[in-house]
Amino acid sequence: MTAATMRGWLVEEATDTQIIASIIVRTHKARVVIPYSETQYSIVYDSSDNLRQRANMIHRNYNRWVYYLDNDIRRQFNLAILD
Repeated sequence: MTAATMRGWLVEEATDTQIIASIIVRTHKARVVIPYSETQYSIVYDSSDNLRQRANMIHRNYNRWVYYLDNDIRRQFNLAILD
């Protein structure tokens, strides 16, 4: 949750095993589900608005937002291991 909020994502819902987060940039919105455990996580596309999503394609900004989110989650995970 820390990584998502620091990156500008809005955490909509969080449980012990899953986070649902959205990012809104101007008129664009993306929503992801982040299932996680103590040892692993994934970032799964859920929905989007105004990102030209169709079939297996989506606007390149979505991939950049998720890439940076993933890096920040890894950084937070590594910090937790060092503590």
